[in-house]
Amino acid sequence: MTPEEFELIKTHSLIGAEMLEGLTYYQNEELVQVARDICRWHHERYDGSGYPDGLSGEQIPIAAQVVSLADVYDALTSERVYKKAYSHEQALNMIFNGECGAFNPVLLDALKVVDSHLENEVKVRSAGKITRDNIHALAYDVLHSQGASDKTLDLLEQERTKYQFYASLTMEIQFEYNCEFDTLILSEWGAAQAGIRESILHPQSDEELLSIFSEEDFRDLYSRVQCATPEEPIVSQVYQLNLKGERRWYKVVARPVWGLDENARPTKVIGKFIDNQEERNALDKLAVQAQRDDLTGLFARNHACEEIKRHLLALDKKKAALLVLDLDTFKKINDSYGHLYGDKMLKAVAARLKSSVRNSDIVARIGGDEFLVYMEYEVDIERLVERIFHKVSGSYDGFEVSVSIGVALASGSDVTYEELFLHADQALYAGKHAGRNQYRFYDDSMQSILLSQPE
Repeated sequence: MTPEEFELIKTHSLIGAEMLEGLTYYQNEELVQVARDICRWHHERYDGSGYPDGLSGEQIPIAAQVVSLADVYDALTSERVYKKAYSHEQALNMIFNGECGAFNPVLLDALKVVDSHLENEVKVRSAGKITRDNIHALAYDVLHSQGASDKTLDLLEQERTKYQFYASLTMEIQFEYNCEFDTLILSEWGAAQAGIRESILHPQSDEELLSIFSEEDFRDLYSRVQCATPEEPIVSQVYQLNLKGERRWYKVVARPVWGLDENARPTKVIGKFIDNQEERNALDKLAVQAQRDDLTGLFARNHACEEIKRHLLALDKKKAALLVLDLDTFKKINDSYGHLYGDKMLKAVAARLKSSVRNSDIVARIGGDEFLVYMEYEVDIERLVERIFHKVSGSYDGFEVSVSIGVALASGSDVTYEELFLHADQALYAGKHAGRNQYRFYDDSMQSILLSQPE
């Protein structure tokens, strides 16, 4: 072979790469890109003496390095027009002695490990070696079916384009999991949104995937899918994904797909992740709003009740007080100045009440002109109650307001919220019956007050 002929032969790697780069479809698929790397660089050598680009070391893609070594072994052990086939032992000696160029030392070590297995595998596969007639027949079939293949590929690409287009419009991360091959395939838009590969082998142990979808959530979803049946195939749950450093809530809707035998295991799972963050924010906002009184910003009655119950269960040996407050002349204010002025008054009272207690205390508006305070204390509860009484009573915009307060005390976790509230309410009404503008602590003499009335 002349130098000119050798240079011409060396162009085959570039031509193969260009063929793959010029594909009408699937140029961006990972498999096609790996194949292109192999075509272009499988004649490169680890020391930089190969072609076409003279790459060296880890500049050469690992797939091309592996195929390069396999290609040399095949060339040595196969009969060619210019040589007879070498034995397995001869081929390995030539490779290890550097007669075929330099290779990655790690790959050479791996080749030594599979030495005996490789020899047996080659013998088995050689027994079923394809003949020249087989190759001609295969080439004939391919050439004569090319028109149909092109049409099929075109239709498949149209469907793929349509699928990807709709997926990008809906802004959903669509996926398909192949149970047999343990492979996860993401939609093109979904993979780009998540910042990960479209095709993931063994997803449950893939670090890149688990960095955005936690292992715990993965197991939970997998368990739910396992429990799905042909009668009830749909699985739905909400999870947090970590997308490009931002944690967002996504709702996953998925279903297993069975073959003809629905009693067998599913063959695949299909589904999608739908961005649920805005809905979650709206629900959180509604939840916060439900906890608060619209007018004053204090806790609403129901939320305060739940919080106090939780505190009472953990009270143990500590002591607590529940105060129920009522403005004595609020109806007169509303009747004289109107409801807008009354609302202004309630907000002012709420502000004073809030400023007179600690951050750890629970303050709520429980209806109309009634308020509630729950506080835990160690000593001198009366001093705390008196401070609140004087803080809330007084002049508001030139209008004198008095307040009545009922106080019930608790120690230990055996008292219920309902019992404590009843006692504070009874003490409040005892104070009102005694002339208003005062605070009263509950005692046994008040037991009959309100018992004939609903709370």
